[in-house]
Amino acid sequence: MFISLWADFSFALRLLNRCSSIGEYASLLEQQGFDVIHAMLFARTTPLAEEEAGMANWIQMFASPFLAGISDQQQIQVIRVVEEYLKPTLYQQGVWTADYRRIRIVAIKL
Repeated sequence: MFISLWADFSFALRLLNRCSSIGEYASLLEQQGFDVIHAMLFARTTPLAEEEAGMANWIQMFASPFLAGISDQQQIQVIRVVEEYLKPTLYQQGVWTADYRRIRIVAIKL
């Protein structure tokens, strides 16, 4: 049961964090009559508030629809598994960070 919950939650997080590529955005702009002259993808690492509880709070805030329908205890278990998975890369010196990425595009209307 728990493995199934983790697999479902892991898939849901990938959907939640799915971001369009530079090519997808540029194509949409071009379809609307813009000439894309510059596009850049860059990291926007963001420290999360409340130190140790930061990632759990982020998950509860942004991924709570994917936790609906499971007990509070199961939610805690899923969040702990996610934290352990992310800890090596997103937890440094007592602070969780979100590894957001941003696309910046400059386009001119033709």
